[in-house]
Amino acid sequence: MDADYLLDELERESHDTAGEAMAVLALAVQAINRELDEEEPDEERIRELVQRLHDAARKVADKFNARGFSISVGFPLGVAVSVDW
Repeated sequence: MDADYLLDELERESHDTAGEAMAVLALAVQAINRELDEEEPDEERIRELVQRLHDAARKVADKFNARGFSISVGFPLGVAVSVDW
């Protein structure tokens, strides 16, 4: 599954439990990192992926009453998400 597919799934908010949503969020992060490793993405693509990931993480955190979340972007290029329950 690619990053866009997984982010689309998170945007639909179709998950019944926090565990299900977090599993898809983790897969999305993995897919994003895989895409960033395999290609030389342009700045716009990186911005798009990080924004969509942020929006998805916010929806998960809000829907399942998390205390908060954070996203890290680092170099070498990669992203990570954590949710504080």
